[in-house]
Amino acid sequence: MAMRHDEIVAQFSGLAKVVEGADLVIGGTAQFAAVHVAEALDIPYYHTPPVTIQVLPSKHYPPPLTIARPLSQKMPEWMNQILWRIYYTLLNRIGRSTINRYRRGLGLKSTRRPQEMLKRYIIAVDKALDTVPADVKTDYVQTDYWHLFEDEKLDPELVAFIESGPPPVYFGLGSMPQKTPKESEKMLEEVANSLGIRMIISRGWAGFGQDIANRNIKVVGFSPHHKLFPLMSTVI
Repeated sequence: MAMRHDEIVAQFSGLAKVVEGADLVIGGTAQFAAVHVAEALDIPYYHTPPVTIQVLPSKHYPPPLTIARPLSQKMPEWMNQILWRIYYTLLNRIGRSTINRYRRGLGLKSTRRPQEMLKRYIIAVDKALDTVPADVKTDYVQTDYWHLFEDEKLDPELVAFIESGPPPVYFGLGSMPQKTPKESEKMLEEVANSLGIRMIISRGWAGFGQDIANRNIKVVGFSPHHKLFPLMSTVI
């Protein structure tokens, strides 16, 4: 709750000057202020969740905070519906007083349901991975994944590594942290050695690559996936 309060305060600060004169405002997952600033300036607003559809209420899956356990994906539809009501009740309470203070400062009326101000969504998920269920009533448009770096080139050292032998295996956890990255590094290195394969490991939020010194393993930072993956034998 404290983190959300601090985020709300930081986001409202100066945001009106940033978006003034815009034709459209698009906010990301943890953007709490933009929808209210856009309303005050009479600018259309769309919300964009992070590469997942399961932020839109549906009886076919539970809300985000309950999907950590595999069994939560197999709950009955009526249970999912109850959980969505609880989820929105909690979200609307957290940070509401702070949001309403800024809304009044913008000349807007207070709201009891700030989370439900997010009425229009852009779902940046490839339809090959998932589609929005038919029971979703929210106004949305589903696009493919947004490649923000279409012209980004692969690092020359990375290209040299790829071309120096058979196509490698790519392994990456993206924004998933790791409490024991060294143990995972050791496991990956043992896998590469035992199978006799070459491997590219994404450093990611796990921070891999601190203790890997293996000529058949290359640790990389950001690399444009749409250019890197076609050169791999397998992507994990």
